[in-house]
Amino acid sequence: MIIIRTFLAGLFAGLILVLGACDTFSSAVPPPPCPRPAIYAETANVTKFREGPGRDLIDVVAEGKIIGFSGGCNYDFDEETGEGVLTVEISVDFEAHRGTANKDRKAKFDYFISVTDQNHNVLSKGVFDVDIEFPGNRTRAGYTDDDPPVNLEIPLQKGQIGEDFNILIGFQLSNDELTFNRRQRKISVGPSK
Repeated sequence: MIIIRTFLAGLFAGLILVLGACDTFSSAVPPPPCPRPAIYAETANVTKFREGPGRDLIDVVAEGKIIGFSGGCNYDFDEETGEGVLTVEISVDFEAHRGTANKDRKAKFDYFISVTDQNHNVLSKGVFDVDIEFPGNRTRAGYTDDDPPVNLEIPLQKGQIGEDFNILIGFQLSNDELTFNRRQRKISVGPSK
């Protein structure tokens, strides 16, 4: 009985290897990689204040944070010329906090998605708006902008692939909002030891 079990286990393992090898021989070359997306650090957060000069906690209408993204890409090449189009689909994840100056339980933010080359030259940029509601007494809400996701079409020259491009995601900030973000990063919490 032990011999049969060993034989059957060996036969089963061999069958799995043979069937797996069949798939290996017939699989196509994997597609080139997608562009590298990243959240641009200086624009990953935004604080919206009520109108006026106040910039204290009591003046905050809403705070937003880009917390992630998902997506994929698809290549369409002309075999003769080697040129083509790379289509990238991106959904962006947000987290919002309602401030004490928020009366309508809503937050509205603008964000951008840009495509750059390896030298960080901006090739294209789109600005999109997102509205987040705070139901009931909630002061925090999450939202994914995926209905529909953002579609980017990147023209490709012969030899170019997704790795030749970067995708940057961030909030579209005013000069005051960008200055506020930069100031927040410089705040010291005490003497260092």
